[in-house]
Amino acid sequence: MFAFLLFTLLTGAGKIDADLAMSLSRCHQISRARDLKISGKLQMVVDLDSEGKAVSVRLQKDDVKSPVLLRCVRYHLSQATFKREKGKKNITLKLNFPRSNTQMSVFVNDVPLSTGLGNKCAVRNLLDTKNTGAKKGSMVVLRIAKSGKLSEIAHLDSNAYFLVTQGSGTFDWESSGQRRYHPVSKGSFLMIPAKKAFSIRGLSDPPLVMVVFFDKSGPQEFYSGNLSSKHVILASPEGFSAKQKALLLKNKIDVVTADVVLDKNLKNGLKSVFQRKGFAFTGIAKIKPGKKYYIGRAGEVFGFILQGGGEIIAGTEISPFRSGSGVHFAKNVYLLPGMKNSPVIMLYFSTYGNIVLK
Repeated sequence: MFAFLLFTLLTGAGKIDADLAMSLSRCHQISRARDLKISGKLQMVVDLDSEGKAVSVRLQKDDVKSPVLLRCVRYHLSQATFKREKGKKNITLKLNFPRSNTQMSVFVNDVPLSTGLGNKCAVRNLLDTKNTGAKKGSMVVLRIAKSGKLSEIAHLDSNAYFLVTQGSGTFDWESSGQRRYHPVSKGSFLMIPAKKAFSIRGLSDPPLVMVVFFDKSGPQEFYSGNLSSKHVILASPEGFSAKQKALLLKNKIDVVTADVVLDKNLKNGLKSVFQRKGFAFTGIAKIKPGKKYYIGRAGEVFGFILQGGGEIIAGTEISPFRSGSGVHFAKNVYLLPGMKNSPVIMLYFSTYGNIVLK
């Protein structure tokens, strides 16, 4: 039932329990968040004490070649307890991590600092062409600490959709020859059109945290460290050049802003946040526990889980998610909330029209 086919015990007795199996499944998901192609087999030897607790973990064979996956697997095996056969001091495990091409759950608990983006900024690339096979969009989580600033940038071929989940700050951009400043806090929404230069400042502690969707799959290259991305212009300390300014002035669409309810009064079902000419659609879903929900879509869907946990079911594959997960699917799926007293709250972006929830 897990996102990878569980493994065969080459020596030793008994089966790996469900908790460990789920942890190893998550290791695969975390590693595939860096590179979708990560798959293969690991053969591990676990030395045990008299009670079956892991004492050391050794690698015998590795055709996966993923340091992230190996480090995660080592950690969980080192914390485990196994049923030890009489006279045997270790067990050998053959772990199989097959490639999967449906959707991903990415667990966000470490957002590395990026010195290239600006002062006191951090970013986590969640869903893009590399880790999901997405073709029409991408998603990042952006964090700006108090007194931090995201350098002035412009996305050349993609609109950017910002939803603030925590903290407060200020966006600023130029419109009709004047500088515009817009304060944001939890629940704020902004759509920054392509070729519109903007910057962001953090004003709070805790930091300003935003989920950012793009309706093209390129701009996240900039946020992940490729500052020479062809999809983005980054202003130098002297500002944009005359040629760059001429390019940016071609876009006559202005920034769209809105206040969004992100509190206990949010009603069950779908809440529309922004729709762009019937195509890209941004919204919030609140999904109560108690049954399995069908999610239908016309385009690709990117989601960020603000609250709750459960499973997304796509055919025969089941992917767990929890608060902080990013999810992507390009086919119709089922969502099963897994926490009895906590509804699932998901920010979502659809590349073509709204989703259907029933």
